[in-house]
Amino acid sequence: MNYRGSARPPASMTKKMSQDGSWQLPKPYLLDNGLRGKVVLNGFWLWFDPQRNNWKKVRVPNAARNSKPGIYYREIPLPPQWRQRRLAIEISSVKGLVRIDGHLIGKPAGKRFYLYPIPGENHPETLSIEVEAASFPGDIYLYAFPVTPATIDDTYITTSFRKKEFTLDMAGSAPAGSKLSAHISISEHPDAKTVIEFTIPVTAGTRGKWKARVTRPWQNPKLWSRWHPHLYNYTVTLRDARGRKLDAILPHRFGFREVWIENGQFVLNGIPVSVCDDVWKYTIDRTNACRFQAEALMKQLKKYGFNGARLSSEVALEVADEIGMLARTNCGSFVRINIWDTRSGLTAMNGDENIADIVRTIRKLREHPSIIAWTSNTAYSLASMHPQYAGQYYNSWDFFPLNRCSEPARQAQELFRQLVELVHKVDPTRVVGAHNGPYSPLEVCTRYLCNNLDLQEREEFYEYWYRSGPGRKVIWASEFGIPFAGHQYIRYIDHQMPQSGYWPKIHLENAARYFGPSIYQSPTDERLQSWLRLRYPHDMTLPEMQKLTAHNVRRIWRAWRTYGVSSSAHHILNENCYGPLPKAQTDPKLRYGKAEESDPRLPGFSQIIKRTFPMPDIDKPTPAAQAYLDSITPLLGYIGGPDTRFITKDHLFYAQQTVRKAFIVINDYDDPVQVQGKWQLLDAQGTEIVAGSLAGSVEPGRRELTRFT
Repeated sequence: MNYRGSARPPASMTKKMSQDGSWQLPKPYLLDNGLRGKVVLNGFWLWFDPQRNNWKKVRVPNAARNSKPGIYYREIPLPPQWRQRRLAIEISSVKGLVRIDGHLIGKPAGKRFYLYPIPGENHPETLSIEVEAASFPGDIYLYAFPVTPATIDDTYITTSFRKKEFTLDMAGSAPAGSKLSAHISISEHPDAKTVIEFTIPVTAGTRGKWKARVTRPWQNPKLWSRWHPHLYNYTVTLRDARGRKLDAILPHRFGFREVWIENGQFVLNGIPVSVCDDVWKYTIDRTNACRFQAEALMKQLKKYGFNGARLSSEVALEVADEIGMLARTNCGSFVRINIWDTRSGLTAMNGDENIADIVRTIRKLREHPSIIAWTSNTAYSLASMHPQYAGQYYNSWDFFPLNRCSEPARQAQELFRQLVELVHKVDPTRVVGAHNGPYSPLEVCTRYLCNNLDLQEREEFYEYWYRSGPGRKVIWASEFGIPFAGHQYIRYIDHQMPQSGYWPKIHLENAARYFGPSIYQSPTDERLQSWLRLRYPHDMTLPEMQKLTAHNVRRIWRAWRTYGVSSSAHHILNENCYGPLPKAQTDPKLRYGKAEESDPRLPGFSQIIKRTFPMPDIDKPTPAAQAYLDSITPLLGYIGGPDTRFITKDHLFYAQQTVRKAFIVINDYDDPVQVQGKWQLLDAQGTEIVAGSLAGSVEPGRRELTRFT
């Protein structure tokens, strides 16, 4: 047997799949409002294996990547009312060919959210679909649209906390001069009582297109926030002059919230927010296609203090909307950068395919309230990530190592300007992050740039930069924002001990200064040899490195957080801090299970592969991980310096000298908190010398310094 073109699998196999219900459209996931419809086509398909030259039953979507493209095949029994509608297939993350009844309808290039119309308006009872690809990791949907003279092509709702209003933009097609009306309805659930509804007139222009924008006040909405993620749904129904329904969108979910940047910090609904997110590829990033896994992991992350994540799929963003996680989402690739080859320079990726991908992605995801910023590849990644520029050969206080007057810098700024212009045509409400570039309102940086500083200097890094630079600070420390000792520099800078090794010089200096020489003295030759065999990241599990890392984390993270810097914990959930990752979980109590045991038609449940399905044992953290968890709790308090010098740690005083300290409290809840406590000054023997009490109120998202003398 040799599969070519649109040849079909054996009739006996297709008959069996039809008879056993594998190809029946799942009623729980089939939506229809009488004009439009949507149904997921996940489930069991037939797959032609090019290696073994035969057909077999497989589950779609499937995260497995085959060495050669195979053919995924299934048949689609259409509901009777859909046979006279316009149909389209939406497919994501697939690179290959898509055929309907043997006819080629699309060539997806591995990007997201391709929507391919199916030719014709009078369809047979059953369609066949073939997808030729090496992997099929994303959901696949069938859409049905009405065949009417006027349609709704696009809608977008935005909300304003400060103005207490919402704005709905709509666009569509209709015969020139047509008099139409659009009825808008908002409810808490698709079947719940309407909260707001109204009708506006619209008129088609001379080119057969219509647009409308309506802004309405909304005085007391239930807000979407991290702690209270309330959601609404809206629908739009288009009617002609006689009141006949022409089109109606299926319910769109949204949250009433507003995010902006003020004083170098995110503000959500008037409350300052410091985002602490996870971007480790083995946690959220690798689970985007599996709803159950993303939901369980995000709930666990939130339980321990994380309030954000880097998310790219609609499945994961739906979960973030529901549980109140903040997300930064990659909107697509605009610049190609080879970070390890300075000779390659920058290559613009503004071809039609990349621009179309960015527009599709933003239009598809922009109504998710969890998204607070768009990100994309930007030119300054080259300067910040290449080891030549990463803190070894230049002054760390010069935050922009790439000369801002150079030709690459000018090229980088122009490419970023083009990207922002493109993004804001589709979504003008969110900022776009620039990686280590001085030209974006969302300043994103990496830790590399201050990694070779002393611990105390790293604590005050952002204050120095803010005062010496253009009056701005890093808002989001990306990837290596969590200051674990060692990480990247273990590979590039050897320390100066006789036995050589892999620790950076600066970390040895910190270790000696704060812990003495024992922190880096090997007790035995055998232990020394084991150290020399370890490479990043496994050397992070050494007790000595854990001790140093925990010390760094407690001091640096609380300082950065007090400054209002958001940061990403790139390695907090991998084996460096929590021990080896277990194999795929099968305990149904964790809402995980083998692919065969779950509903195969379920949206957002890609078949699980063990190597991409880790679940760290976060309940048994190492010292370094515990230090981090202690530092990201929503309510954080610590003793520091008075006034604005909270990072000072004066501890050597003379007789008759006045000692001034402060108790710093950071409240990341949505509600005020009352703080009460007491402090003591003890001598070397533990005897109390002087004591006092503390009391006060801390508003949401604020930091308070209670001084005591």
